[in-house]
Amino acid sequence: MSNNDVTIQSLKTPFGLMRYSIHGQGPVLLVAHGSGGGDDQGRLIAERFFPECRVIAVSRFGYLGSAMPSNPNNKKQAAVYKMILDAERIESAYVAGLSAGGPSVTEFAIEYPDACDGLILIAAMGVVTLNEGVKLHRLFSLIARSDFFYGLAAMFIRNRSNTRLPLSENFLTQLNKEDEHFVRFMFTTAGSLKNRLRGMWNDRSLKRLNVEEMKTIRARALMIHALDDGLISSSNADFAATVIPNSEKFILPEGGHLLLTKHDRIKEKITAFIQA
Repeated sequence: MSNNDVTIQSLKTPFGLMRYSIHGQGPVLLVAHGSGGGDDQGRLIAERFFPECRVIAVSRFGYLGSAMPSNPNNKKQAAVYKMILDAERIESAYVAGLSAGGPSVTEFAIEYPDACDGLILIAAMGVVTLNEGVKLHRLFSLIARSDFFYGLAAMFIRNRSNTRLPLSENFLTQLNKEDEHFVRFMFTTAGSLKNRLRGMWNDRSLKRLNVEEMKTIRARALMIHALDDGLISSSNADFAATVIPNSEKFILPEGGHLLLTKHDRIKEKITAFIQA
């Protein structure tokens, strides 16, 4: 889907101005991006892993056009998702969260059962991982504060095929050009992190989900993870599947945090999940 099909929207909420984008046709899917992202990363995730859907990609608190409210938490972020659906006159949607986007869409499934058609968690942070925080190196944060220096770093990673990425050498040899393009742009989203730093630091302090509340989720749920995920353990998917009543796991032996080389299999699994 081309960028020409994308509509960027901003919604005034009690928590400040929130940015989201809409594109595509089909079942409605609201996507919550991972740490360092924004609605642009959400669109990339949707194009990578999901079948034909009407995608609502939201910039979470502090990311790319979305405000950072006082005392941010998962319940407030879930409330924003519901406000966006209401603004678009959408009664219900599938919700999907990648990595640090997982907790808020899980909270949405808890708080708004009638508006949640299904919950999809991809390499998602959960009860096991939360409060450990997202590890951000001080040097990376300093570079990220400057568009100039971050732009140079992003250009270097995008243009140098021999740049080392946080994956094993053996696994890197399996990547095709589409995989390489995806991973390099995921690690260098949009050429700037300065307008995403508040969100990234907020991700470090996301609060634990309430396990008893997770047991009340009525929507069907699908957890997708790789055993060799070096950033967020697959034990998060294992735990969520034991707590959420109507859930299933799709655990892959390899693929890393971004589930590389597995997008076709994941698309098939998600298509079956949505069509069930």
